[in-house]
Amino acid sequence: MLFFRDNDMNGNGDTTDEIVLTGQYNYGYDGGNPVYYLLNAFAFVPSYNGHFYVNDDGEYTTEVMTDAMREGLRYANRLYEEGLIAEETFVQDLVTFRTLTTTTKDKVIVAMAGAPYPFRLLTLQSGVENAVDYTDYVCLEPLQRADGTTITPSVNVNRIGMSGFITTACEQPEVAMRWMDTFYSDEIIRYLHWGGEEGTGWEWQDVPSLGGDDRAVVSLLDPTVRNAIWNPDFVGVRWTTEDTVLQQVDSNDELTLRVKYGKMYLQYAKFVNIPSIVWCTDLDLATEFSELDTLINDYITTSINEFVLGVRDIDSDADWQAYINTLEAMGYERYIEVAEEYYFG
Repeated sequence: MLFFRDNDMNGNGDTTDEIVLTGQYNYGYDGGNPVYYLLNAFAFVPSYNGHFYVNDDGEYTTEVMTDAMREGLRYANRLYEEGLIAEETFVQDLVTFRTLTTTTKDKVIVAMAGAPYPFRLLTLQSGVENAVDYTDYVCLEPLQRADGTTITPSVNVNRIGMSGFITTACEQPEVAMRWMDTFYSDEIIRYLHWGGEEGTGWEWQDVPSLGGDDRAVVSLLDPTVRNAIWNPDFVGVRWTTEDTVLQQVDSNDELTLRVKYGKMYLQYAKFVNIPSIVWCTDLDLATEFSELDTLINDYITTSINEFVLGVRDIDSDADWQAYINTLEAMGYERYIEVAEEYYFG
């Protein structure tokens, strides 16, 4: 990182325009903010759905008030003070961030960025000579801790999301249910994952698949042009099966890289174990949980940013204790009680 900062890596004669590490806040909870990547070399700090997790004893807990967390913040603050983390990381949105990364190879200024998916790293460019592509970046393994272990937070392997509802005002709930079920049929699963209709969006070819077969599904779509599914990550209701993924072509595209890097991270994964779906009929409890969850996690996020930026002094015992005291005054203990009741009844 220091070498990249000091040695004009893009060769434009300006030794001050290189950005060593940056990110954005739109998807800061999901890998967009690289500070969490650094913190997890010290403490277990999930960012997706908040900073909490369920431990092996079934307790809803967090490590954001531990000495290990403080050491992680010290490390991140030192990197920031040395000019290795861009200040814009904490204030720029995805659009602004991509103006830095969407460029040509002779004008690259960003060395590393928090971006788990291609579209969160840069804008795909079609017809641009020497354009920087997401495949020009390499996914880094999680950082190893001082004790030799490597741990990265992960949501559960099998995720279930609440993607649709049938209200009491629906006049034909059975028809609505059949329509929703269609999204989980083999036909629609293939349509949404593979790119529309066979022969138009995709076709079978005699090439190796991700699963090792001699025949694979090959996309016929240009990802930079609007198409039948636009972006396979954001179709809406859909079911991702193992076969759907493994039958696709084994090539250097987004899916292949995501499978490759997913396996890399899975070996270090520690699951947060928070239920994907919660059915809480106590509206007062659900409301209290929502309010406390937002209040406390927003404060933690703000505090992390301020400690890294030096707005608050991470080496000051008074500042650190004030951070803990504020969390407790916000109702931290009550939040833990409410969360356990909300999730587990």
